[in-house]
Amino acid sequence: MDNRFEIIPGFYIAKTESLTDNYENSISRIQTIINCDNDLNFIGFASQYNNEDIKKNLNAYQVSKITEYFIKSATIIYDSLRNNKSIIVVSKNCKQSAPSIALTFLMKYGNLPILEAIKILRTKKIDIFESILVYELSLLRIN
Repeated sequence: MDNRFEIIPGFYIAKTESLTDNYENSISRIQTIINCDNDLNFIGFASQYNNEDIKKNLNAYQVSKITEYFIKSATIIYDSLRNNKSIIVVSKNCKQSAPSIALTFLMKYGNLPILEAIKILRTKKIDIFESILVYELSLLRIN
């Protein structure tokens, strides 16, 4: 059973494992893929350092890079949909990264405030952002 969630027609979020479901990908006409697992592999390196100044600077840099990535991904989604190409955004458990990109898309191109966009996304997938919004600092920069 595939675990993809259609945000708007032609735009899906899903667990990374859904990429192997060729049948569903064919039915959904997936032509563009954004893989958060591959693209966000730089997260968490700051914890390797003992120096607090280095950690602080790396964390600030990380927030900035994540913000850039979310905005770039939202633009890719918009361009894909405008060109009638279906797109899927995947992440390991589809509870933070992929939904955060969908959230960015709704905020940027739907002109929605963050809380309204979260409410809309939760009508599609109830368990997103369950305990915390991991990328809150990056997302607040967009809003």
